[in-house]
Amino acid sequence: MKDTVKNGLILGGVLLLTLGLFYYSSGDTGPKKELSKKEQQIDQYFLADLELESEDEKITLLSILKNTSKDSIILVMRDYLLNTENDSIPYKDIINTISQKYNMRNRKVASIIFSYKYEMLTKDNITDEFIENYQSSDAGRDSESNPY
Repeated sequence: MKDTVKNGLILGGVLLLTLGLFYYSSGDTGPKKELSKKEQQIDQYFLADLELESEDEKITLLSILKNTSKDSIILVMRDYLLNTENDSIPYKDIINTISQKYNMRNRKVASIIFSYKYEMLTKDNITDEFIENYQSSDAGRDSESNPY
C-alpha cells in the first residue's frame, strides 16, 4: 500500500513537472517590454561611448592636432553621433547646437567632426572601405566574366 501511494506521488510529481516545463517552454513569455524614451537614450549614449572608446588613438591624435582637450573632443563627437541618428535635423543646426553647448566656435566644431570622420582614417577603416568598394563593383558582374 505504501508503495502504491509512493508511486502515485512520484507519478503526480513527474506529471506536474512535465506540465510546468511545457507551460514555460511554450514560447509565450508574455508581453514584450518596450524601452522607454529614457532607456533608449541611455542605450544610444552607451553605443556612442562604446564607439568612441574604440577610437582612442584617433581621438588622442585629434586632440593634439586641434589643440583641444581629449574630453572636449569626446563630448563633441558623442553629441554629433547622437544627433545624426535622427536624419531630420540639418547638420548645420547640429553643429550650432554643439557649439553653443560647449562654448566653441562653429568652425572648430565642424573641423573636429570633419577630421574625425574623413581625415583620421585608421587601417581598419581603409580596409573595410576597400572591401565594400570591391564587393559592390564585383556585384554587377556575372561569375563567368570574373577570372578569380
